[in-house]
Amino acid sequence: MSRLPRPDISRDGEALRSNQFGDIYYQEADGLAETRHVFLDGNDLRERFARHSGTRPFIIGELGFGTGLNLLAAAHLFEEAAPKGARLHFWSAEGFPLDPEELGGILSAITTRWPELGDWAERLARAYPRPRPGQVQIDLTDRVRLTFGFGPATEVLGETDFHADAWFLDGFSPAQNPEMWSEDLLHLVATHTKPSGSFATFTVAGAVRRGLEAASFTLARRQGFGRKREMLTGRMPGDETSAAPQIRKLTIIGAGIAGACAAFEARRAGLDVEIIDREGPGAGASGNPAGLLMPRLEAQDNPAARFYRDAFLFARRFYGDHTPDALLAFGGAMQGEPDRYRRVLDTGLWPDDELLLERGQLQADSAALLSPQDAIAALIEGCAFRQGQVEAIDQSSEHITLTLRDGTVESDAVLVSAGPCSAKLAGVEQDMSASRGQVDVFDGPTPPYILTEGTYIAPLGNQLIAGATYDPAQAEDVPEPDEASSAANRVAAEALLHRAAGNWISARASLRATTRDRHPIAGELEESGRAFALTGLGSRGLVTAPILARHLIARMTGDVSPLPLPISCYVAPGRFAERRRRRGQS
Repeated sequence: MSRLPRPDISRDGEALRSNQFGDIYYQEADGLAETRHVFLDGNDLRERFARHSGTRPFIIGELGFGTGLNLLAAAHLFEEAAPKGARLHFWSAEGFPLDPEELGGILSAITTRWPELGDWAERLARAYPRPRPGQVQIDLTDRVRLTFGFGPATEVLGETDFHADAWFLDGFSPAQNPEMWSEDLLHLVATHTKPSGSFATFTVAGAVRRGLEAASFTLARRQGFGRKREMLTGRMPGDETSAAPQIRKLTIIGAGIAGACAAFEARRAGLDVEIIDREGPGAGASGNPAGLLMPRLEAQDNPAARFYRDAFLFARRFYGDHTPDALLAFGGAMQGEPDRYRRVLDTGLWPDDELLLERGQLQADSAALLSPQDAIAALIEGCAFRQGQVEAIDQSSEHITLTLRDGTVESDAVLVSAGPCSAKLAGVEQDMSASRGQVDVFDGPTPPYILTEGTYIAPLGNQLIAGATYDPAQAEDVPEPDEASSAANRVAAEALLHRAAGNWISARASLRATTRDRHPIAGELEESGRAFALTGLGSRGLVTAPILARHLIARMTGDVSPLPLPISCYVAPGRFAERRRRRGQS
C-alpha cells in the first residue's frame, strides 16, 4: 500500500496546529511577517529575484509545504521584483498533505487575513491536485511553477535531480519532527543546492547546525522573528556561473503531437523554436481524426505504474488548460478485468475518486477523446516551421548542424521526434520498430462514453470511432487503410457495443514508433547536452507526450523535471544499450 498519511489538524486560536507533531503551521501573531523575515529576507530574495535572468528559472526548494503560505509569499515577491522574462519554480516536500477541501478553507482564511496574497491563494486553490504518492507538477501562472514531492522528504528529494538557488527549511520543530532535520536529509539538501545557493530556517538547534555544516554549508546567525532571538542562514561555497551549455534555439524534427508538445514547452521556457517535418503538422499517427486519453494501469507500485499514472493526469490537465477546443468527448470505462482493477486500486497510487470500480467496469471520468490535429495547431502556433527531410545531425561543443536535402540548419540543440523515422537519426535502430494502426469511423450507434477492452470505441460527434489495430510494419512503409483492418475494427466495436455497428464511413492508417519494451524514449543522446530524443511513444503518444516534453525542456533549461529519477531512467534512450552491456552483448 502506498497511500499517503492524512494530517491531523486542529485550530489553536488563530493558529493551525498539527496534532501529529505538536506544533503550529505558522506563527499566530503574524505568519506572513514571519515568512517574509525568515525565508524571503533570510535568502535575500528581493535582490536576487531582481537580478535573475536567462532561460533557467529561479528554483526554491522547501521542506514542509504545509498550508502553502511560504509559496504564496515567495510568488507575490517574485511578481513584484523579478524582471518580466524571469521564471520561478518552487519545489516542496510534504509527507502529510492536506486534501483540496481542507486547503481550500485554509487559503480562504489566508486571503481574509492577508488580502495581498488573495490572487495567489486563489490560483493555488484552483490548481492544487488531490495528493498522491510521488511528484506532481502544476502551473500557477506562465511564470510560476510548483512541484510537490508527496511522501517522506528523504525519499522524494532523493528521487529528484535539480539544484536550488534557495531553500526554505520549514519542517515542524526538530524536537517534534526529527526526520525532517536528519543528517541524511540535510546532506540531500546540499547536493540539491547550486554553487552559491542559500538556505534559511527558523531554528538554530545544535543538531541542525552540525548537520548543515557537515553538508558543506557556511552558516550565519541572524536576528530571529518575534520571540525567537536567532535564526539560521547559510550559503553553499562556489561560483553560481554554470558550465552547462546555454540553449537559446531548439530545432525539433517532427511535427506530430510529441514535437508539438515540446515546441509549446520550449517557447514557454523562452527558447526560440523551429520545427522541421518532411510532410507537415500532424501528418503521421497524429493525423487521426481522434485519439484516446485513457489510463494505462499496473497492478503494483513500480516505475511503470507511476509513470503512466502521472502521464495521464498531467495530459488531462495540459490539454484542458492549453487546447480545450481539441477535447471531443469525456468519460470512459475499462472492461474485462475486475480482479486486476481491484489490485490497481489497492496500490493506493491513484488519487481518491479518480478511478471507480462499478459493475465489473473501471470508470475513469477524466478519460477523454482528443483531436490531435486541433491540439497540434494550437500548440505550435507562432513557431517557425520548415518542410524538409533531415538526413544527418552533427554536433560540436557549441552548436548542432542539421543536414537537409536542400541545405543546412544551425541550432543550439535538436530534439528528434519524428516517429519511426527517429530510429536512424537518434541511433536507436536496434531498439525501435514501426507498427501499423488503423482506425475506422462508422455512422453509429454512438456509445455514451469511451469503452475499452483491448481495442476501443468512442463517440465522435454523432458517429462512432473504433480502433486501433496493431500490425507489424517497416519505417519506410506508406500505410493505407485495408478492408481486413476495417472488418477487425467492426468486430471489436460490436463486441463492446453488444449490437451491430452502422455503415462504414471512413478509415485512416498510420505508423507508430514502438520500442522493444513498449515504453517511450525521452532523454539526452550520449549525454551531449545538445541532442535529445522524444520518440517510441507507441499507441500512448497522446497521453505520454505532454509530460515527456516537459521533462526534456526542463533538462535543456536547468528546470525541475516532472519525472522523478527512477522514471527518467526508465524512459532514457540509453537503457537498451545498458541492458545489452550488462548481458555482455555489443
